[in-house]
Amino acid sequence: MFYVKNPSTLNKPWILSKQGDDTPISIPLEVTKHLKNYHIMAVEFLYHNYRKGIKGSILNQEPDMNYPLELSAFFRALVKGPAIILVICSRQSSCFWHFHLTNHADVEVIQVTSKNSSNTYKGNTKKIALLLYSDSLKLAEDLTEHDFFSVVIENFDQIAIKRVIKRLNGNFNVGLTCRSFYTDPDQKLQWNMLNWANPGCVGKLHEFYEIDNKNFELFNDNYRFWWMRLTWHFCESFEKPTDEDLETYSRQIENWASSNSLIFPSKQEKKPRKRKLDKTKPQDDIISDSCSSEATIISDVPIDKDVQLPIMDESPILTSIIKNFEISPEPILTRASVPYSQDRSLPYTQTQPTCSYDSESSVILSFMQEEDKPKPSTSRSESEDFILNLI
Repeated sequence: MFYVKNPSTLNKPWILSKQGDDTPISIPLEVTKHLKNYHIMAVEFLYHNYRKGIKGSILNQEPDMNYPLELSAFFRALVKGPAIILVICSRQSSCFWHFHLTNHADVEVIQVTSKNSSNTYKGNTKKIALLLYSDSLKLAEDLTEHDFFSVVIENFDQIAIKRVIKRLNGNFNVGLTCRSFYTDPDQKLQWNMLNWANPGCVGKLHEFYEIDNKNFELFNDNYRFWWMRLTWHFCESFEKPTDEDLETYSRQIENWASSNSLIFPSKQEKKPRKRKLDKTKPQDDIISDSCSSEATIISDVPIDKDVQLPIMDESPILTSIIKNFEISPEPILTRASVPYSQDRSLPYTQTQPTCSYDSESSVILSFMQEEDKPKPSTSRSESEDFILNLI
């Protein structure tokens, strides 16, 4: 565990570009002052992959980390000329996306409807973000030929297997999900999500089953290049917003929506669905069916080969934290006394998934006997050595 200060305390733009880049890329101060430390870690991850020419990424975060603000900051830094962005989101979150894209990404937001879905936007000279409700995916059929700068899909795990989703691609794809695949695994779904974000990155499905099973046994995280899991327990200085904070934020968005003639959807409580029991089926079979899941892990596939993954030549998040905080007289990172991580490297660069200790401990603790298992080798950059020396 470690500490990272909030970028808003810097009172200056956040620099994303690296030394030697042709064009300096930064998030302006007017946006940076709204960002928390967990926001900037997500933006750094996206920018690192974009800069490396990776086709896309998956952000896998716990609720209330504010995806709309993170993506808006990312687009504000990168999109400088005419471009079209597609955001697929729920009706409930649409006003939040509309607010942040308008005010922090500095783009014109257009709600996709049956009346305008066939627009081609040829000769477009503006920065445009198209908002499409996830329950109106039929309209996406008219958007498959667009040249999108980016396609962003909220709650991606819920619609990843839809056929039209596979045909929606931008120069940089971003899938968003709050589901923990450590406690609620589904190999085929995860394979579909990774292949949409970065086509071909995990090979064929049967190969993915084999490699994923081996990774699970050794507690390796071979998808960290394209998939970032971020929890509230990832960093000691992450501050989860209180219920009062969330209520204030929601009222702010509601007032803004009202002043801009937008409909702010009211919260609807989901009623639990009662399961109908088949009286003709033996009780034992019913119990067995309820315990099984479509997300079954195939554990009996023989492991006979490994996938050679690229070496992470730098630690992008930590490198930028050093660069942006190097003027601060305070320590950047300090080790916390956490029993299960006393002698480990920093979470992002190790070959283990960045799991939440509390919410995912049932999965993690079964793999903690590391002294009996071979430890995977990882390359360590100068920035990591620098931080470890500080610690």
